[in-house]
Amino acid sequence: MIKGCNNIDLERYGIEPKYYLFYQVWKELTERKTLDSYQYHIMNSLEILNELNTVIGLKLNGIHNSEHNVMDCKSEAQEIIVVVKHYFLYSC
Repeated sequence: MIKGCNNIDLERYGIEPKYYLFYQVWKELTERKTLDSYQYHIMNSLEILNELNTVIGLKLNGIHNSEHNVMDCKSEAQEIIVVVKHYFLYSC
């Protein structure tokens, strides 16, 4: 949970209890500092390619020792780009 987003904090901010879950999930989705292990990524093709470039750079600079980060990011990029390609193909 992001700091300042638990039920007690939201009550203090005057947010109605029926909005707590929505507010907490929204903060998780939009907080840039949320850990990758539980952050939902909403990306477009350019953003995923930028992330792939960054991950490859970290591998080449020796910051990451294994290739699993590169392979995970590559798989995600392929999935996003294919989804976008087929979305536009069938939605027009």
